[in-house]
Amino acid sequence: MDRDDPVFLSFAARQGQTNLTNGHAGQATPSLGHVLGYARRDDTTVDLQIERSLRANPHWRRLYLDQLRKQSAAWSDIAHAASDAVVLSRDIGPNRLELIDAEAGAILLVTLSDPKPGNYAIEARLPEGTGVRLDLGQPIGNALQILLSEDFPETKALNDLLQRPEVNLFLMLKALPK
Repeated sequence: MDRDDPVFLSFAARQGQTNLTNGHAGQATPSLGHVLGYARRDDTTVDLQIERSLRANPHWRRLYLDQLRKQSAAWSDIAHAASDAVVLSRDIGPNRLELIDAEAGAILLVTLSDPKPGNYAIEARLPEGTGVRLDLGQPIGNALQILLSEDFPETKALNDLLQRPEVNLFLMLKALPK
């Protein structure tokens, strides 16, 4: 796939992604094993063919979301908390997510109830399959904090998805290498 292709660039812009791959070239659709492996990936690389499959195939999307729930440290399938113009709050399992409005962009603050050593990531995915995964790094004390700047497609996409109450959120913990 040519990364200068206008169709590719348009898709990438809509997805808010810069870290992209089309790892199943030549196949009509990726296998279910590839889709479930994509849920278990340790990085934030986006596979365009799998992303298309998740939007097009409700059965695979459900299995993908089930896999994320199984491997996540915590997850939330619907917003239950109140929000206002300054702060959006939401529970992800026993953890608290807050989105704080700031001049440079929104600040994502995740307060962990029981922080574990390791690198955390968050994935936000709408019911129809559109989603984004972002590394959050290691906690400082019991907090994970990152600026969701409008200047970066991945952070802008996460900020946009967090505004939607129907978004599924998955907080994932990746063990530190030994």
